[in-house]
Amino acid sequence: MLDMSHSHNSRSRIVRDRQRLGLEVYSRVLAFRLRRKGRNQREYQHNVLYRLRRNLRQLGLGDAAYVCPLFIDRRAYLLSMHWAGLRRWPYYWLRCWWGVPPWEIREILIEEVQRHNSLAPLITRIPGLDEHIVIPPHTRVQDAKHAYSFTEDGTEICFHSPEALVEAGQRLSMWLAQLSTGIVDPSSEFGYISAESAGAVLREVVSGLSGVEDFVVEEGNVSDWFTWGSILEEKYRILQFAFVIWEG
Repeated sequence: MLDMSHSHNSRSRIVRDRQRLGLEVYSRVLAFRLRRKGRNQREYQHNVLYRLRRNLRQLGLGDAAYVCPLFIDRRAYLLSMHWAGLRRWPYYWLRCWWGVPPWEIREILIEEVQRHNSLAPLITRIPGLDEHIVIPPHTRVQDAKHAYSFTEDGTEICFHSPEALVEAGQRLSMWLAQLSTGIVDPSSEFGYISAESAGAVLREVVSGLSGVEDFVVEEGNVSDWFTWGSILEEKYRILQFAFVIWEG
């Protein structure tokens, strides 16, 4: 993550690009560059993420995107995440003082999830998520000489070719809440993957992905997803997450 100069007189290419597009440069502007190819990579991380996103969305299984903290200082970020984790502790101890078991709220939250058919009631209770912005990879690239920039409040996204992406980007909490919509109702369009269909679905997800042609779905079950996730992380620093629904 880079902190570009506040000044509109900055010589930074990112600031000058934003000026030409009429985007905000007077407040703090954050940016990150695309990752270069590593020694054993045949494709750019950005292009793998872009194609993966396209496959996931076409199959109705999820999404893929960059997730960026809205901080330039690592210490400030860690402190903010620390206090976000402690913010609900007073509520916990007050319930104990009143003689009300704090885990009783579990039933209330489950009812809210079922009523909304979404994990939004749970996700909105995690304040640290709002301190991150989600930016989807919007195009393929021929090299890594590009960057995304945005203001400190997570707005006015710019891709530095340059191209304004004003409609792109949203807070991580909203993105996750939208992805989980339909999770309760099996008849919805939510992308369920059963243990029986895991292998076949994964073959469709990796279909046409350059840079990972050596990956083969072997077991045809959920374990292949763990192998696939390890390859994404080790080769391209892409992390894989999933909503898991336990039966019983």
